[in-house]
Amino acid sequence: MSRGELNAAVEGEASPQSEPETWHGVVQRTLKRNDVRLVPYVPDRVLATLIRNDSCAG
Repeated sequence: MSRGELNAAVEGEASPQSEPETWHGVVQRTLKRNDVRLVPYVPDRVLATLIRNDSCAG
């Protein structure tokens, strides 16, 4: 998927919310929408929330 396609996909699903969506929420939604089932582990504290959320999503 090209960067332009990814941006269009993310922008196409923007929902009106009272607060801005987190970056890891956008990534998680995009991965789920594209049926990504394997996410490599990257030992980085910045990615901890994304990794934790993906692990619980089953």
